[in-house]
Amino acid sequence: MAEIHVKRAHEMAHDQAKQSVQAVADKLKGDLGATYRWEGDSLRFECPGADGRIDVQPNEISVSVKLSWLLSAARGKIERSIESYLDQYLA
Repeated sequence: MAEIHVKRAHEMAHDQAKQSVQAVADKLKGDLGATYRWEGDSLRFECPGADGRIDVQPNEISVSVKLSWLLSAARGKIERSIESYLDQYLA
């Protein structure tokens, strides 16, 4: 299993940062059929071939994803997509 870890700084209020992460989760649900749930300030998600969490912290969002063996070959592309989502939704 491959793992991806991405961190991105932000200057949003905590509630606004959580709303942005919620928007990412809604996009993943629509595009990939992901399921998710909030556990405090962490959003845990699962989709075919991957699972992970997005942690909302003061001034930082961190994403951790575990990929199945099959998706491990596309790790670089998936990591770039995560970075693109963060750039789009945290801007």
